[in-house]
Amino acid sequence: MIQFKNVSKKYAKGIDALEDVSFTIEDGEFVFFIGASGAGKTTIIRLLLKEENPTKGKVILNGKDISFLRARRIPKIRRGIGVVFQDFRLLEDRNVYQNIKFVTDILGSSGKESRKAIDRVLKLVNLEDRKKAFPQQLSGGEQQRVSMARAMVNNPKILIADEPTGNLDPKTSWEIMESLQRINESGTTILMVTHSKEIVNQLQKRVIHLDHGKVIRDEANGRYE
Repeated sequence: MIQFKNVSKKYAKGIDALEDVSFTIEDGEFVFFIGASGAGKTTIIRLLLKEENPTKGKVILNGKDISFLRARRIPKIRRGIGVVFQDFRLLEDRNVYQNIKFVTDILGSSGKESRKAIDRVLKLVNLEDRKKAFPQQLSGGEQQRVSMARAMVNNPKILIADEPTGNLDPKTSWEIMESLQRINESGTTILMVTHSKEIVNQLQKRVIHLDHGKVIRDEANGRYE
């Protein structure tokens, strides 16, 4: 469960990135965060990943207050959250398998554990037959699915997708959304930041709409208004 309780974030020069924001996201939900650039979407992500602390209010993750943490506790929080970015961020000199294995190596997984986890996430995103391909040999959609597999290899409970279809054509965007829905159906909570009206309106998941740092709409089965 994720809870923001009256969270405000003020940056230098008096800029209010968030103002008295409250919401609760249950385990297994799929939530779209929408709003214009500068609305506060990125700040919410940064607060969850502990890249920032709130100025006021509380951020609760799985029943624990993570608003202010000692630096040594932050890596454990981040291991429970996968992140997919708009620009893929793959290592060009490593193939698909090696790009994902890079994460399992950092986590100290054994060879057997690593192989099992990588096979699992490649199947999840339908890329079992592309494990030896390098990023330059993949389409944009395939690269994004590798990014998703890498984010899921540690089996996080939460996946943040920050404009995952922003650089992709409509057909490929829907392939990415199908993969995200499969990940969600496996029990992972999905938080997706997007400007795509078509995707939001078609899927009609929960929508949290931000404007100038405030939640102006929180709607189940919502649309992009």
